[in-house]
Formats: sequence, C-alpha cells, structure tokens
Amino acid sequence: DDVYVPMSLVLRGHRVAFSYAAKARDVRSFDAKAEGERKTRTLTGVIQLLGLLPAIKSSANPIRAQFVMHKLARLTTPLWLTIVAIATLGMSTLFAVRYPTASALTLGALLATLAAIPPLRRRTMKLVGWVFSLQVATAKAVMNGVRGSWSVWQNTDRK
Repeated sequence: DDVYVPMSLVLRGHRVAFSYAAKARDVRSFDAKAEGERKTRTLTGVIQLLGLLPAIKSSANPIRAQFVMHKLARLTTPLWLTIVAIATLGMSTLFAVRYPTASALTLGALLATLAAIPPLRRRTMKLVGWVFSLQVATAKAVMNGVRGSWSVWQNTDRK
C-alpha cells in the first residue's frame, strides 16, 4: 500500500510529494536473513502492483519511466550480476592462462590479506552474504510473481 496509494493518485492526475516532517517507525533487524525476507515481500508487492494497477505500465502513467527504472529494473539485478560473474570468471581464466605467475601471485596476495586480517575477512564474507541474500530475495520475488503467489507475509516473533 505504500506504493499502491501514491501510484493510484498519480494515475488520477494528482501530484504526490514527500513531507520531511513525517515520521515512520519500523522495527528492523539488520541481518541478511531478515532483510532478505523483507526484500522478498516488498519486491513481490511491486510485481503484484502491476496486476492491481495495469495503467501503471501504460503511457497514461506520467511517471512510467521513473517507475520502470526505480521499481522494475531492480528485478533484473540477479540476471545482470550473473552475467558479470560469468564474464569476470571468463576474463580471469583468460588472464590466468596468459599470465599464470601474475595470476597466482595476485590470488595468493588476496587470500593472504584476507587470512592475515580477520576483521577484513569477516566484513568481506558478511558483504558477500548480504549481496547473495538480496539476489536470492529478488529471484524469489520474481518467482512469486510468475506463480501469482502473493501470500508472502508471515507472523514472526522478533523482539
């Protein structure tokens, strides 16, 4: 409803603005699993919105470009990251074949740095976990949309 209501107003020709004085309170958990669940819910809602407000996709929507770029384009991030990962792996392989010593030294230096500096290793692994979790959440949301599975809210007992 945080997107449905303002988009309904925009589609009826109204302007929507933000008030910096408005206050919102939300209990958030800053771990990858909880953020992944939240992201799955919100992105599933974006896909559901396409069915609830079909005019949002049409030229009747004065902010269609913004909606596509801000809301819909992010649904493609797992695809783009997969393409980048494959390209990086391919380029790394070509580099390793052409310059095996430099590749081994570079990889060794990277691994030695991560091994020697535990806080850096923990932060790197945490970042990798977050990136992976958010991409899985996006993929789950797309699958929810394909299946028409809108029941993504679950009771939680977080305190």
